[in-house]
Amino acid sequence: MAQLANVMNGAAVALASTMTSYWFSVRFDAPEALIGLVVSASYIATGMVALAAVRLADRFGPVHVMLYMQLCGILFVLALPWARWFWLAAVLNMGCMALNLGSRGSRSAIAAAGTRGQRSWQRKVSTMIVLSLTTGAWPSAFGRMLEEGEYVLPFCVAASAQLFSTMWFRAVYRRTPNS
Repeated sequence: MAQLANVMNGAAVALASTMTSYWFSVRFDAPEALIGLVVSASYIATGMVALAAVRLADRFGPVHVMLYMQLCGILFVLALPWARWFWLAAVLNMGCMALNLGSRGSRSAIAAAGTRGQRSWQRKVSTMIVLSLTTGAWPSAFGRMLEEGEYVLPFCVAASAQLFSTMWFRAVYRRTPNS
């Protein structure tokens, strides 16, 4: 159960950031260079948040840090499609990516501590699930929704998946020694 919770959480976090570049292009008619600037700034913010998460995890435990970061990230995901201006959406996207992707280190540390005896076939299956969800099925569904003029629903689906997986992750890992 722990491995599946970790896989689902990783996939759900990826859903929130997979297609935002395309969304910026469709929603705001933004040029590629401007979208690239936003994505670059988002990754810089992610790095800073990941470094802060390491320090916070020492103080509060990695489970708590990961949970709160992802819950705050969900709020950014939900707010993003309601942004009326490109720059507001860009800031929300930076917050979303920084919190969601910045929690990867904590999530990986928690999972690594709890799955030492994991079989090789379980790792392979988990990797295949994440790859097919985040690189195949979701981008197709997201793009289809955008083409139909639906700008809010994809983010609600991503936030819902992330909330479910975060709560499941919490239930599985809340009693670990390093929480």
